[in-house]
Amino acid sequence: MLVTWSALEAPDAPVPGVARAVTVGVALDRDHVDAVRCLQRRLGVPATERSSPPHITLVVVLEAPDRATVDAAVAAVAARTPAFTVRARGLGVFHDGDGGPVLHVPVVRTPELARLHQDVHDAVVAAGGVVEGRSAPASWSPHITLWDRGLTADRLACAVADLVSAPPIAWTVPVASLVTMDRHAVGAEVPLRRPPSPGG
Repeated sequence: MLVTWSALEAPDAPVPGVARAVTVGVALDRDHVDAVRCLQRRLGVPATERSSPPHITLVVVLEAPDRATVDAAVAAVAARTPAFTVRARGLGVFHDGDGGPVLHVPVVRTPELARLHQDVHDAVVAAGGVVEGRSAPASWSPHITLWDRGLTADRLACAVADLVSAPPIAWTVPVASLVTMDRHAVGAEVPLRRPPSPGG
């Protein structure tokens, strides 16, 4: 039996034994968490409207038997996936349906990142999970969110004007661990497999 929940209408208090909308993402390293937070402070993003913690979203799970099932599927993928790096550069905006515009830093969809996304997606589905349509491999656009909740058209215009006058965003981001999170809790980071050292 699946537990079904809504990302928009999740209950405010946790219910024992019941999962809720779970995001699976690439956890950012400390330098890039700090870079995201610096940009958010520059733009005046309220603390209550910041993604916590900053991450690259892989899939949003809308249905699953329970949270532990999602965590186990993610850990299995991490254990067999070597760490790598990706590039994140520039600015992007997409419209999140009823949620309004989302200002983000686009992430280059390399073969390694696409493979990781596919593996996480397939593992969650195989474990009985149902993912959001935008998380499907054919629709997924990797990004790091700067501002989503509470971002009005006027705020977006001011934010873009501010950022285009600043030094360009060009980051090399380690993909070294995965994390699961919902509205109430952030799971422990699960490290990807370390690539073999040269000569080792």
